[in-house]
Amino acid sequence: MWQIAVPAGHSSPVIWDTRIFLTASDSANPKELITLAIDREAGRTLWRQVVQAETQGRFHPLNNPASSTPAVDDKHVYVYFGTYGLLCYDHAGNEVWQRRIDTPQSKYGVATSPILYEDKVILVLDDDGGSSRLLAVHRDTGKMDTLLRIFDHDKNGIISKEEWMQTMSGFAALSQPTLVAIRPGATKDARRSHVAWEIKRGIPETSSLLYCRGRLYLLRDGGLLTCLRASTGTEIFRERIGASGQYIASPIVVGDKIIVASVPGVVTIIQVDDKLNVLARNNFGEQIFATPALFENRIYLRTAGHLYALGE
Repeated sequence: MWQIAVPAGHSSPVIWDTRIFLTASDSANPKELITLAIDREAGRTLWRQVVQAETQGRFHPLNNPASSTPAVDDKHVYVYFGTYGLLCYDHAGNEVWQRRIDTPQSKYGVATSPILYEDKVILVLDDDGGSSRLLAVHRDTGKMDTLLRIFDHDKNGIISKEEWMQTMSGFAALSQPTLVAIRPGATKDARRSHVAWEIKRGIPETSSLLYCRGRLYLLRDGGLLTCLRASTGTEIFRERIGASGQYIASPIVVGDKIIVASVPGVVTIIQVDDKLNVLARNNFGEQIFATPALFENRIYLRTAGHLYALGE
């Protein structure tokens, strides 16, 4: 359909009506943090807003200053940059509010994305230094409504050494990658009464699970795809899809076809079935970190340097 050059960034495109929103950063100046709106039909940039971070931060090679995916509603688009904070623009690109937020400590760099619930913008800020917190900000004003410190068990506003060790010991006990299916309705310890099944093999390093037609699909680095029966956890198949490399973008489903994209830039199309059936592979020649977006009959795919609209 069309393609347009875009600055570097790992955030996924989000869509509202005729606009696509995404974030980016200037490769030559990582302190320059960019929010873009692109016309969904014509593939042209409608507006571009830039803020300057005071520091460029530290990022893992697989991360980027613009890794956080925006959230959007009928009035606003909400973007978060780990080295700056949370910003709100209207759909015309006018700044509505901003809230500066100290950069959390992270050896990998920040990549958390805001989500919307009722009139709140919710942001999870994990912090290697023990100051992890959950923020809830009013979407119209930017006013902080809730600040929940995850490790502050006695709610006194201070995270003690004992509270830190108590929480981290729980993490250590569950550090082995595990996928657990939990029936709803538990009021206490769900593990004793409501766990339907659990597995410890084939868990993705980064990408999210995909549910489709009673099946769960799990995609690991190297292109190892596992298909499970969602109701029982029974393995249906586990095979390599023929496209190696790391997988950061999550798989998506379009009708009866699964689409997966590797970091090296190969997009693989797979039939939804009880056996592996690869229909096509396409090499876009640029790295892919962002999960593709769907709207009507089109797929919007972001590579390291371009945004594509794909469809008939």
